Amino acid sequence: MQANAPNMSKGIQVALSAVIGGTAEALGGGKFSNGAVTRAYVMMLNHLGSEPQTRPIKHLLNENQIKQLQQKIKRATFSHRSSWANYDPNKNSNMPNWDVSMEIDGVEGGTIYTAENVEIWLGNETLIVDIDYFPNTQGSWTNMIDEPLGKDLSPNGRLWFYTKDVGRGQVLQINFHNRIDFDNYNRFIMPILKKN
Repeated sequence: MQANAPNMSKGIQVALSAVIGGTAEALGGGKFSNGAVTRAYVMMLNHLGSEPQTRPIKHLLNENQIKQLQQKIKRATFSHRSSWANYDPNKNSNMPNWDVSMEIDGVEGGTIYTAENVEIWLGNETLIVDIDYFPNTQGSWTNMIDEPLGKDLSPNGRLWFYTKDVGRGQVLQINFHNRIDFDNYNRFIMPILKKN
């Protein structure tokens, strides 16, 4: 059965397992139904429930697309920084507001794109990062740069450029090569943190 499993539906695999388990139980002197039910559950939970998960395919960004994203990352970085520079939580009830288009040429919405060792400008220095780009069919504008929600499993840190008006969806993710660059970028975009 294992050799033909890729050619069989899950329902057929469960049914065959039930027949084999019931038959084996009956030959051993037990009830067919007990063996059939047990073997069907084993097939569903142990074999079919643990099918390997596939990762989405990432498409490489070309040189022109990377240059476009570098400019957009720079614009978003400085928009974020300048909007927070004079923010005072005691005086302002609303968070700073800004938005930047992250749309680039030659990409399809809903597809994941990637580039490694991309240089991003940060004031007087540059950082080398990896980026993942998620163009959105509803628009690829960003208005917030933040750490991912939940536990970040990246030891070097990463930041998401969240999609404007699409919940907490992301349009861009920066993966840092080391924690020092991650901390430097955070301090740069949040000058209010330096004051405290």
